[in-house]
Amino acid sequence: GSGAGAGAKRVRGDAGQVHLGYTLLPEDLAQASTERAAFKMKRYAARTNRGMGGVLVTAQRHPVAACTTRFGRVAGVCVAAELATEPYGLDAVFNMRTPLYRPEVRVESYYNTTEGSTEAVRRGSSYIGRPFHMREVSFAPAGFTVMLDTAVTGARAHQLITQLIYGGFMNSTSRRAVTQVVTYNPHLAMFSIAEIVFEVDQGGKMSAGLTVRPLRLPQFDYHFPTWNDVGKVLLLAVWLYLAVRSTVMDMLRRCSQFLKRKQLKDFFISYDGSLVWGIIDLSQCTCQMLAIVFLFSAYVVGYTKVAKARAFYEVYEDAYGAANYFMPTRAEGVEGAAGDGLPKWALPADNTPMLEYSEHVEAVSLAIDLEQMFWAAQCASFVLKLARVLHSFDCHPRMSFVVDTLRAGGMDLLHFLVVLLYILVVQGVVLHVYLGPVMLRCATLRGALLFSIDVCASGAFLSMTQMETLVGGGWSWHQWLPVYMAFYGMPVLLIWICMSFLLAIIAEGFMDTKDNFSHTSSFFAAASSNLVHDFLGQVYKPANAAWQLQLLTPPRGAEGDGKETDPEAEEEEDEEVVSKSKETAAAVATFVQGLEILDMKRKRAAGALLPPAGRAE
Repeated sequence: GSGAGAGAKRVRGDAGQVHLGYTLLPEDLAQASTERAAFKMKRYAARTNRGMGGVLVTAQRHPVAACTTRFGRVAGVCVAAELATEPYGLDAVFNMRTPLYRPEVRVESYYNTTEGSTEAVRRGSSYIGRPFHMREVSFAPAGFTVMLDTAVTGARAHQLITQLIYGGFMNSTSRRAVTQVVTYNPHLAMFSIAEIVFEVDQGGKMSAGLTVRPLRLPQFDYHFPTWNDVGKVLLLAVWLYLAVRSTVMDMLRRCSQFLKRKQLKDFFISYDGSLVWGIIDLSQCTCQMLAIVFLFSAYVVGYTKVAKARAFYEVYEDAYGAANYFMPTRAEGVEGAAGDGLPKWALPADNTPMLEYSEHVEAVSLAIDLEQMFWAAQCASFVLKLARVLHSFDCHPRMSFVVDTLRAGGMDLLHFLVVLLYILVVQGVVLHVYLGPVMLRCATLRGALLFSIDVCASGAFLSMTQMETLVGGGWSWHQWLPVYMAFYGMPVLLIWICMSFLLAIIAEGFMDTKDNFSHTSSFFAAASSNLVHDFLGQVYKPANAAWQLQLLTPPRGAEGDGKETDPEAEEEEDEEVVSKSKETAAAVATFVQGLEILDMKRKRAAGALLPPAGRAE
C-alpha cells in the first residue's frame, strides 16, 4: 500500500516484521502441529513420487445464470451472478468461535486501511474481511484458488487448513471443488497430475472422482552413449520414414488419378478400385500424419518448457509469499480505481515462484494432452491399417495366391509392426498412459514394466472386476480396448496368419494328390509321384532350358591357359552357343510335347478320357 499503517508495516516490512501466519490457541486440535512447529519434510506420494510446488484447491460456487421471472420484486427465485465471482468467506482471525481467533487484532490495524489505499471496511468497523477472492491462475480452473505449499511447516499447513475450514471456503453455495497436485518420479522419469474433483448435487450429496494423468519424459542424450539409445532413435527413424513414405506415395497416386480424369471421385478411389477402401486409406493417412504432428509437438513442449521445471519447488521462498498468497493481508492503493471496498491480493511480483510453478504445470498438462491426442490418432490409424492388412489376405487354397496377397500387403504389415514396437518399447504410451497410476507405485523402471505386465495379464485373463478397481475404476471401454487387443487380438491375428499359410500348403498338396490318385494304385504313391513331378516340371520347363544350359556350361577361360582371346572368335563362339541353346530348347520342347502325347494316350487307354456320346472312335 501507499500508507504507513500497521497492516502495511506487517506486510511491507522486512522478514522479521512480516506476518507469517496465525497464532493458534492451545487446543487439542492444534496440539499435534504445535509440538513440532518448525518441522519441514519433503512431501512424497506412494514413497517414490515427489511433490512439486504444492496443492492447488479451486472452489466453484453457483454458476452464473440470468434471473427469469415475471415477478420483479421477488429476489430469491434465482441465484445471483455475484455469488460466482464476488469475494466471500469470514476471516477466522475475527471469529471468536475458531482456534484462530485473536482478540487483540482490529480490522483497521490488521488490514491496510490508510488513506489512498483500498478500504477494507465497507459497512462500518464491525465488518469482517472476506479472505477468499477470485484470482486467475493459469493452471487452475476458473474459481477461487488456494495453494498449500509443500515447503511450509506442519504448523503452518495446519493453520492454512484451519482457515479454509472455519473461514467457509466450502459452504452451502459451493457446487464444485478441484484439487490438483503435480508429482515427479525420478526413477521412472515420469511426471503426473493428480486431480480430485468433488461435486455437490442439488440435494447436497457429495461425490468424488480421481484422475491421474502421467507424462514420461526421459532425459535424452544427443551423444547416444549406449546402443539402447541408438536402437530407439533408429526405430523412431524407421517408423517416421514408413509413415511419411506411405502417406506421400498414396497422395501422389490420388493426385495423379484426379489430374488424369478431372473428377473429384477419382481422388478417393483406392489402388484396387474401391471407393470405400479409398476413403478408409485416406482416413488412415490423415490420422497418421496428425499423430506425427501431435507427437513432435509433445516432444517440443516436453524438452523445452517441462525440462526446465524443477523437480521440487519451494514456492514461498520469500516472506511476502509465505504471508499473503491467498490471505488478503496486503492492499494496493490505485488512484481512480472503482474498488469494491475489500483488500486486494498480493502483487504478482511477490508470488513469482508460485506463478512460475503454475506455468510449468500448465506446460506439463499441455504435453500430456498432446501425447494423449497422439495416442488417439495413432490408435485410429492403427485400426484402419490393420483392417487394410486383413483385407489384403486371401484365404485361397493355392499357396501362390496367399504369397502374392501377403507380398502386396507386406509394407502395410511392416508398418503395423514397427508402429507397435515404437508405441510399446520406445515411447511406452500404452504403459504410462493407461497404467501410469500403477507404475507410479514402483521404484524402478524394470519393476514398473513387470508390474504393468502382471496387471494387464491379470486384467485380461483373470478377474476383471478386481483389476478395474486396482488400476482405475473410472476406465471406459475405449481405455480398456488396447489391453484387450494386446492380449486377445494379437495372438488371434498371429495364429490366423500362420494357419492360413499352413492350410494353403496342405490344401495345395491335397488337391494335386487328388487329381492323380485315380491313376495310381496307392494314395501315398500318388503323393510322392506328385512331389517328384512338380519338382521335375519346374526343373525341365522349356523356358528354363537355355538358362540351365548356361549354368552347366563352364565359363570361358576357366582352364586358365593364360592365352589372349580374339574378339571375333568370341563373337563366333557366342553365336554358336546361342544356336546350340535354341536347338536344345527346341529338342526339350519336342520331348516334353511327346511326353504329353504319350500321357494323353495312356489316359485314353485307361478310360480316363472318353469320347463324346454318339461319336466314333
